[in-house]
Amino acid sequence: EAGVEAAWRRYASRAPDLFRDARMDVERADLGQRGVYYRIRAGFFADRANAARFCERIRQMGQDCIVAAR
Repeated sequence: EAGVEAAWRRYASRAPDLFRDARMDVERADLGQRGVYYRIRAGFFADRANAARFCERIRQMGQDCIVAAR
């Protein structure tokens, strides 16, 4: 959990214009015996199309990105 903010800053520093209007959202994922993980989510977008454009740019940076409703 402690590394979440550092990871967000690292991503945002690679594409400051892209992340300017995005807000960090963290989702806790308890995977049982595999451990507890924290997913960094970027939000919140006016519509799915804007979220998809954001994700496409993230993928171009070599990162995984999935559009999901909250």
